Amino acid sequence: MKKPVLLITIIFYLFPIMFLGQPAHKSTERHKLIEETAKEIIKSVKYCVLISEGSDGYPNARMMDPFQPDNKWIVWMGTNSKSRKVEEIKKNNKVSLYYESPNGDGYVILKGNGIIKNDREAKLKYFKKGWEEFYPENREGFTLIKFIPEKLEIVSYKNSLIGDKVTWEAPSVILKK
Repeated sequence: MKKPVLLITIIFYLFPIMFLGQPAHKSTERHKLIEETAKEIIKSVKYCVLISEGSDGYPNARMMDPFQPDNKWIVWMGTNSKSRKVEEIKKNNKVSLYYESPNGDGYVILKGNGIIKNDREAKLKYFKKGWEEFYPENREGFTLIKFIPEKLEIVSYKNSLIGDKVTWEAPSVILKK
């Protein structure tokens, strides 16, 4: 009877330590901390920065007024249908969103895919009060970007989520499900 218990203990504790560097339960706790802290940072800011690849091959960064991520981390943003970012995303939909905490003690980067959406239902749902001044003709020229993240990176000094001591690589979680 003791051998199965020992085997289960070895599989549960030692296998993750040997191959992943930490016990499975600690990894789950850390992922939860990372995601909760990221949500805190994102909720504390009004704007984020959308980064896409320009036609010249260089990254283009611009401030956006996004909706809060939903429970799958999907972020919706509105933009001018004729803006550069629309064509950039159509050409290469790999984009990043950057959120910096208000006091500068951390940040969140979401990496994923941007999708240009022009359907009426989504445009009615994802339109913020105050955007009328940019789209006065009944939302003419307005389109949406649906951002579907695959990876979350974070630095939060107050939560001791800091980069690797050698490489400075930020703590991260794969979100693609």
